[in-house]
Amino acid sequence: MGVLSGLLDVVAETDVRADGTSIADAIRARDLLDAKIAAAVGEYDAQGLAALDGAHSTIGFLKQCGDVHASTTVKIARRMRQLPVIAAAWQRGDLTTGHVKVIVANVDDDTIDQLAEHEADLVPTLEPLSVTDAAQVMRLWKAQADALVKDTPPTEGERTLRHHKLLDGRSTLSAELDAESTAIVDAALRLAASPDGAGEERTPAQRRGDAFVDVFRFFLDHQDQKPKNRNRGHLNVVVDWDRMQAGHGGALVGGAPLSPATIRRVLCDSDVHRVVTTGGSVILDYGTTTRLYSDAQFNAIVLRDQHCRHFGCDRPPQWCQVHHTIPVEDGGPTDLATGILKCTRHHHIGHLPGWAEKLEPDGTYHLTAPDGRTWTTHAPGVAPRIFG
Repeated sequence: MGVLSGLLDVVAETDVRADGTSIADAIRARDLLDAKIAAAVGEYDAQGLAALDGAHSTIGFLKQCGDVHASTTVKIARRMRQLPVIAAAWQRGDLTTGHVKVIVANVDDDTIDQLAEHEADLVPTLEPLSVTDAAQVMRLWKAQADALVKDTPPTEGERTLRHHKLLDGRSTLSAELDAESTAIVDAALRLAASPDGAGEERTPAQRRGDAFVDVFRFFLDHQDQKPKNRNRGHLNVVVDWDRMQAGHGGALVGGAPLSPATIRRVLCDSDVHRVVTTGGSVILDYGTTTRLYSDAQFNAIVLRDQHCRHFGCDRPPQWCQVHHTIPVEDGGPTDLATGILKCTRHHHIGHLPGWAEKLEPDGTYHLTAPDGRTWTTHAPGVAPRIFG
């Protein structure tokens, strides 16, 4: 215990410099400590000592200690008790924590005995490899091991996805995909990713998030069997018109709030159903007025614009919607003289506070940012007769 206390003091007093060598040394030290922790957790778990510390399980005890990856820690610790050669190589520093995680991810109860037989030969193969290359080796090993020891071949295409709605109306999403599905998702996100346009600077994670939503929107927009203008997805949004005009937002049916900017964007390209009520429950009238551009109008605008008109973006028409440069709620008409192509990512820009835009009769488009910067684009396929 005294050694560990001293270690805590050393770590607390150690500064990791912002250079490659220092960071690499610190990670190596962390890997060595990870190996020793795994050995201790494995023994602690095997002896069932969690009950003595008032916990129901080893995982529960680790969570009490602040380990947010307690389940993974215990899984690795248990496997290391079954794989002593790999555990020893980890503690010597010959294998990194990354290597060990790759190994554990590719072994299960059916193949653990086979890996235990081969680990002495496997360790020298993995030692010089990067974690990425080691993962490739272990995937190949897993495929061969599964074929040898399992009565039935592994299920192809087995996939799971969890979509959890949060209390603030947002959500988290996690998925486990087979190798083929992973490649498909990677390709789709790569193709769906849009470049940063004028006034934007997104992180890679934000670009992937936007691309992810674009893939779903693209699917909804191209449901050809549904007899609906370009088959937009159906969302129910509740808006109090007077409050919206005063700068307030709205909500999805179910209560999740939407910001004023989101409401303005949604109204730009949607069917609006008028519902007149007395109080909050008695419906007096239900009517419809179309705010969505017709297929003919959409096609005419495509001929003129060719792609997203946001400065710096060349997103093709199939990834775009027609955007009202004069907002619907401000009396903007649904016609060719006010509509331009905008991709999903850039559609919202014109609805954000402080941004201004103008579409000239010849298709020239001006976008002005809140700081006064202005970008101008010209329609690639200008056809003045359309506006004649």
